[in-house]
Amino acid sequence: GTAVAGVIAANKNDSGHHGVAFNSSLVVIRADKPGTCATEGQGEDAGCEFYDSAIAAGIDTARQAGAKVINISLGGDEGAGYALRQAVSRATSEGIIIVVSAGNDGEETTGGNPDAFAAALVDAGQRGLVLVAGALGTDNMTIAGFSNRAGTRANHYITALGTRVRTIDKDGTPTLWSGTSFSAPVVTGAIALLRQAFPNLS
Repeated sequence: GTAVAGVIAANKNDSGHHGVAFNSSLVVIRADKPGTCATEGQGEDAGCEFYDSAIAAGIDTARQAGAKVINISLGGDEGAGYALRQAVSRATSEGIIIVVSAGNDGEETTGGNPDAFAAALVDAGQRGLVLVAGALGTDNMTIAGFSNRAGTRANHYITALGTRVRTIDKDGTPTLWSGTSFSAPVVTGAIALLRQAFPNLS
């Protein structure tokens, strides 16, 4: 979470990096089941569990707090339940843009489309305000091998740097991260800047 937030909004303070929208305000909401996420020695995503109800509550909380764009650096091979789909619909009905990671299964047979979670959020949005973020490689030109592709959600798919993205870890140490969970906050930060500069843009 800290690394993703840093991509969006880390301060511009001569530390060697800063967020895409470094003057933006964040509403940070944790949605994992307590105690399930990674601990030292288990790998970065070991055991993390996220329930639709918690993600839905997070979207509603962000909406009620006045968020203009919501970043969801999560994914999975399951879709989205009714409560989550309704929360996405409520957010997009108020003009909030939601950016969700495409998934990191690009080298698998299922990687030709965004993962099922991202696809379900696109379908729930109904207003063209849910974007799926794919990852570009270090050349910033070609889709990274690990990134899920646009496939059947091409009208909602956008790419951004997602390989060796410079941000910070939980201790504030500069770190390089890869994955569509890091291309999504690049897109989110860019949207925040666009909405600030052009608030009436459709």
